[in-house]
Amino acid sequence: MRMVKDSYWAVAAAAAIVAVFGSVTSVSAATGWQNRQTQGRCWAYTLPESTSAAVQRGPAYLSIQNYPAEGVRGSVAVVSGTDETAKGSVYVDVDGNRFEMLPFADAAFSQSGAPEAALIEAMKRGRELTVTWEADGRTVVDRYSLMGFTAAKAQADRDCR
Repeated sequence: MRMVKDSYWAVAAAAAIVAVFGSVTSVSAATGWQNRQTQGRCWAYTLPESTSAAVQRGPAYLSIQNYPAEGVRGSVAVVSGTDETAKGSVYVDVDGNRFEMLPFADAAFSQSGAPEAALIEAMKRGRELTVTWEADGRTVVDRYSLMGFTAAKAQADRDCR
């Protein structure tokens, strides 16, 4: 595995994420989680600490979003950085608890309702979230720290009630 937070790729990914998410409302340098708010939509997100990806791809990140005007609150998404995601299966593991995700384009989302609530609770208590992307006979594993997730989620909840 290669570390991505210290690489050129991480800088490019961060710049691309800024373009997607808009202005920063808060950043925790200690945890790597960032909060963004634009046009009544709020996100908390982080970049992977490590990845097994051997090919070039776009930005990968883990996020939770609130879009109050659209009735969206606490939507968990992982972005792979490649459209190949939609052709395979995706699951996340939080400290030994496995959750199936629903792939769409270059992302995967938790099933809303009870599965998403269980995932968020696991993320609040967890130390690490691992995403496994399987498509076209290839497997990519991204690892994310959950240190700071609870505070970042709380900020997103305050920013978009």
